[in-house]
Amino acid sequence: MSDPAHKPLVLIASYPKSGNTWFRALLSNYFAQGDGAVPLDSFIGGPDLSRRPVFEDHTGLDPAFLDRAEIDSLRAAVSRGYAAETTFPCFVKVHDAHGPAALGVTLFDPGVVRQVVYLVRDPRDVLPSYAYHLRKPLDETLRRMCDPGAELFDRPGRDQGQVVQRLGRWDTHVTGWLDQRDLPLTCLRYEDLKADPEGAFGRTLAAIGIAPDPARLARAVTASAHDALRAQEAAGIFPEKNPEAPDFFGRQTREAQRPGPGDDAAVEAAFAPVMARLGYL
Repeated sequence: MSDPAHKPLVLIASYPKSGNTWFRALLSNYFAQGDGAVPLDSFIGGPDLSRRPVFEDHTGLDPAFLDRAEIDSLRAAVSRGYAAETTFPCFVKVHDAHGPAALGVTLFDPGVVRQVVYLVRDPRDVLPSYAYHLRKPLDETLRRMCDPGAELFDRPGRDQGQVVQRLGRWDTHVTGWLDQRDLPLTCLRYEDLKADPEGAFGRTLAAIGIAPDPARLARAVTASAHDALRAQEAAGIFPEKNPEAPDFFGRQTREAQRPGPGDDAAVEAAFAPVMARLGYL
C-alpha cells in the first residue's frame, strides 16, 4: 500500500493536554452536515489504533496476555488492518511516543499513513492542564512529564479500553515525532491555533491535502470555541473525561492550579532545549 492514494490514515498525534481534543472538535465540526455543533461523544478521530477491541480484531490476540514489547510489535499490523477498512481522510488520535526506536519497532505502518499532524504546547501550560486532568499535584505531574518510562493504560488485565502506550518524557515525545523520517509530518503549535484558529486550522487542512472551505472553517471555529465546548459538556457528558475530574473542558489553564514562578522554572530547567527550539523560550 505504498501508493499515496491508498494511504487513508491521518494521525493526530500529541503529548496529552496539547490540543488533540480541540483539534478533533474542529475537524468534527468542519466535516459536519448541517449547522448544529457535533455532540461531544461523536467527535471523529478517536484513539482507534490503541483500542483493545480493534487490537483484538486485527491480531486475534488478547493484549492482557501480552507484554509491552509484544503489544508494540503488533501495532503496525493493527494499523494496516484498520486502514484496509477505511478511506482517506481517516483521522486517528495518537498519544504514543514515536517508535519506540530502542526496540526497533514501528508502531504505525508508513504504507498506510498519509500524514501526521503533531500538536505541541508550551509545557508550562501542559503542566497545570495535565495535573487538572489527572487530579494530581503539580510536582507529581511534572515528575511524570520527566519520566522516560511513563505510560498510558499501563494496568494489566481487561478493565481498560486501550492497550498500553509508551509516553516517555515530554521533550523526547516531541523530538521523537519531529525528528522521525518515516512519516510526513506537520507540526501545529497550540498557541498558533489559539491565536488564529481559522488560519492555523486551514493551513493544516491544506497540508493534509484538503482544500479548506472558508465557510466551513468559520463554522468549525465557532462551534469548537472553548466556551461552546464547556456549555456542551455542562449539558451532557464527554466520554474522554477522567471520571475523577470535575470536567474536561473546564479551567484546564494556568489558573486551574496556579503554578508559580518556581513551577515555571522547574519546567524550563527540565525542557529548555526543546522549548527554545519551539520558540517557547
